[in-house]
Amino acid sequence: MLGRLSRWLRVMGVDVEPIDESEHKKSSAECSAIVDAAAALGRTVLTRDRKLATRFASDGGRLGAEVYLVE
Repeated sequence: MLGRLSRWLRVMGVDVEPIDESEHKKSSAECSAIVDAAAALGRTVLTRDRKLATRFASDGGRLGAEVYLVE
């Protein structure tokens, strides 16, 4: 759902890797995999998923990943 934001960030020269959101409900393991991959690549996760944002942002940048809620 952040496709438009992803496109504008790319226009501005930001390296963006959108994740397919065809499945609206992701399991906890899939969410962890997304954040782990972002940490390994030094990326920041932007999400509208309140649970994902609170779970990973509350533990102080788990493994170096930054997770932000976009409303």
